[in-house]
Amino acid sequence: MSIQQNFPAISPSLNLNFARSKTLDPRITFSRTTTATRVNEQGLVEVVSADEPRFDHEYDASTGVIKSLGLLVEESRSNLFNYTEDFTQLPVSGVQDGWFRGRVIPTTESVTAPDGSSGVSLLTENNTAFGEHYVAQEGFNYTSGVTYTWSWYVKPNGRDNVYCKVYTNFNNTQVILNLETSSEYYLTENTFDDITNTKLPNGWYRVSFTSTATSTGEGSVLLGFAQSTTVRSYTGDGSSGMYYWGAQVEAGAFPTSYIPNGIDSQATRNPDSVSMTGDNFSDWYNPSEFSLFANFKIDAPQQSFDTFVTIDDGTTSAKITFYRGNLDSTIRLFSHNMGGIIGTSNVESGLDVINKSAYAIAPNNTSIFLNGNLEVTNTVASNPIVSGSNTIRFGCDAGNGATPNTGRFILSQLTYYPRRLTNTQLQNLTK
Repeated sequence: MSIQQNFPAISPSLNLNFARSKTLDPRITFSRTTTATRVNEQGLVEVVSADEPRFDHEYDASTGVIKSLGLLVEESRSNLFNYTEDFTQLPVSGVQDGWFRGRVIPTTESVTAPDGSSGVSLLTENNTAFGEHYVAQEGFNYTSGVTYTWSWYVKPNGRDNVYCKVYTNFNNTQVILNLETSSEYYLTENTFDDITNTKLPNGWYRVSFTSTATSTGEGSVLLGFAQSTTVRSYTGDGSSGMYYWGAQVEAGAFPTSYIPNGIDSQATRNPDSVSMTGDNFSDWYNPSEFSLFANFKIDAPQQSFDTFVTIDDGTTSAKITFYRGNLDSTIRLFSHNMGGIIGTSNVESGLDVINKSAYAIAPNNTSIFLNGNLEVTNTVASNPIVSGSNTIRFGCDAGNGATPNTGRFILSQLTYYPRRLTNTQLQNLTK
């Protein structure tokens, strides 16, 4: 069998490799009306300006390599914590203007922070009283039925077990998380919806804990540390503790990029908007048939329709959409022309890993491939392609940005072929 039979013989009419180029094609329109953060090439948290795209990176702890991931697209989120980088601030009026202390002594030390700056808060356990060792911030209201995520950066200084406790407006949930092994030890029957532990290259970790409020009102969360993997209440030794930086609490079922906040009621990062339209779209688009290859990563648990690519006619309904399902993590293809879903992968896409997917779009001949496997073939005679399409969008579910991105997704590569490739060629692209 010839090489041309195994791999595409035609050249793509659009080839966007964000992970390699770390730049935005000039034909793409990008906007975000606020500053935002990303992880840069050194593995540091970096603030970028409004309307500046973010090309994210990831530290691989097993190899020590910082990998380029691609273009980061996120929904809007707000950080409800104040003094997110200064845990020495005591509350003044008893509300959300400082940190309550529970058997810890905060000091500022000349240690390099996750953003490369010097000076972070060290929380040292006292040796005068028995109990939990933590900081907490109150004064904002939780809403019943809404899911919240608390996250912060920690670095061991004699203690390497994080302790988190939520109560009042949440089911009483207490857990100890070991930073090195990511083992979880629950001290209650209730559990968090999700816990993450991400290692950075400079000895820091970012941890997150997610839970859903069971009532409305002011609630509490303890951001603490533990003596061991099973002991969270004890008399401290007066010298052990942890460095803290970058606290965040946001309404959402997963942590997003860090949103710094000083002394505001909240700090908000607006959504990223990424599209290509008009002549910049029609120059490479074939309205009769095409193949689409996409490398993507979704850093979030199941959400409502995590869309990574939409091709539409500028309205909110006439579209063809490539997305992850809301009830599972299968990859799906939706066509307005054909009245709904025309293909669903047989297996779930991986979370927090790069997935390789490919789609053949043609009348009576549509296929989906995921990570080297043929997932579905659709032989319905109708044409799935929406007539009059003039825009491609990344991380948006409908035309005109009416339904913005509902998750956190990274697009590493998108390649568009103006022909229907063979199944063998599509399969080889996704291996």
